Amino acid sequence: MKALTALAKVQKRDTDAARTWLAACLAEEKQYEAKIAALKKQMEENRALVTTMREDVAQDPALWNGYRHWLPLAQDELEKLGEALQQAERESEHARAVVMARVREEEGTKTVLHRQQQAQLQEAERQEQAVIDEQAQYRAIVRWDI
Repeated sequence: MKALTALAKVQKRDTDAARTWLAACLAEEKQYEAKIAALKKQMEENRALVTTMREDVAQDPALWNGYRHWLPLAQDELEKLGEALQQAERESEHARAVVMARVREEEGTKTVLHRQQQAQLQEAERQEQAVIDEQAQYRAIVRWDI
């Protein structure tokens, strides 16, 4: 019983650690999603700015050239962030699977521990009832002898 109790404590600790890991993975996903959204927004704003500037007669060629050089870099960064997000999502799925496995193990141990505790209680009740029955039989014998 003590071994099972100790095992349950270890499993609880492992489950908590797995949940913490999952939370960190999900937070990392959110960070990549935010970076991707910010970069997409910046790309859209820059595109709109350059498009507006192209329509002006006095367009600044430096602005257009800067945009032409910046855009491939931004697209490359967007691709890298997308790959990082996919990796973070895979890690989150793995962490989620680990959490589920740890929870199942913990619940299994708790079930076995609960059954053992119930069996011990039933045995204690049975022994107590046996003592009561034995005392009752003794009293009945004593009464007949009187």
